[in-house]
Amino acid sequence: MKIILEVNLVRSTAMFSRSFEFLARERVIIKTESEGYDAICDFIRKNADYFDAFLTDKLAVSELKKLTSLTVTELVSLRYMLSLNGLDLLVGIVAEVEENPIEIPEGILEYNIIDTYDHILPSFPFITKIVIPSTTTQLSEVYRLINDTFEFFEGDLFTDFKNPLVAMINVLEENENLLGKTIVSISDFLNNAFEFLGKRLIIISNAESIAV
Repeated sequence: MKIILEVNLVRSTAMFSRSFEFLARERVIIKTESEGYDAICDFIRKNADYFDAFLTDKLAVSELKKLTSLTVTELVSLRYMLSLNGLDLLVGIVAEVEENPIEIPEGILEYNIIDTYDHILPSFPFITKIVIPSTTTQLSEVYRLINDTFEFFEGDLFTDFKNPLVAMINVLEENENLLGKTIVSISDFLNNAFEFLGKRLIIISNAESIAV
């Protein structure tokens, strides 16, 4: 099986945000975790200009420009440091059929569903993408597609169990149709529910970050 590692450099306006602005991306075929970390280091060196622009710690920038190795602890620590300065590195395994291998076109929202349970390689989660026009006004469409893709609460075990996600998505859709906007408390519930089920939802766009 071909393993494709995607590395993204993104900008956000708030730490722990779910919504990011695209800066740079690269996809690399790897066989091992070690090759994955080598690819991340190479990506960091190639995009040193962004770190120069965003980071005030020029000693750290100097180290990033010549970075040749990373451990998992160093990577997560680096992400935390970057997030304090409005940047983040998003890394994961993607399918070969996924769109936008180099950049995200304007007018597009890329929903990235990060699988926190099912890892092909221990350090790198699998990422499923849903690409929609930025003009889409109903988040219920996106949530329904996520639920249908992963088939939560399906099978004989749940024959008599009403899917709570579908019920809440239906409520959200009714409110969107009635009010013409998404109810934040319902979308927050669905985001948290999907995350509990091992699917963390984030958005990357080529425009100002959009709240989710």
